[in-house]
Amino acid sequence: MEILNLLAITAHNELENEVAAEYLEKALSIGEAEGYVRSFVDELAPMAAILAAYVSGDRKLGRLLPYARKLLALTNEAVRSSMIPATPELLEFLTPAEKKVLRLLVSARTNQEISEELGISLRTAKAHAGNIYRKLNVQSRAQCIKKVIGTEVERDSVFTDGNS
Repeated sequence: MEILNLLAITAHNELENEVAAEYLEKALSIGEAEGYVRSFVDELAPMAAILAAYVSGDRKLGRLLPYARKLLALTNEAVRSSMIPATPELLEFLTPAEKKVLRLLVSARTNQEISEELGISLRTAKAHAGNIYRKLNVQSRAQCIKKVIGTEVERDSVFTDGNS
């Protein structure tokens, strides 16, 4: 489904609206049947744009319209929350261990790589990542990275805990 979403976004960006709508309809059909939400929402602004065009378009949406509207609302909400950058004050709520995990998350490390590099269990790495997402008010790794990278905060001061 993620591939269909990316194909729809690419076609939409290239102004191939009919092709974009076909890919999106396939993704929506699969997503609705399986109850997918995150696959759409994680695409943020590009997905919001294509869903908005789809919902307001001339196509007969039938049973997919309520699902598309729900996804549009959720995606717009995710876009708004991801646009609020992390501030030094917000990042101060992270524990020293969470700051280490965040530094590795931003470096595109997997949970497995984080656990190995920090000498912690995979479960602990995932728990720290979940706590970071909650504290930064994000839903995914991509949103987390965007929120942290988009700040004016000097990295060294954010990610140091005095023990690094």
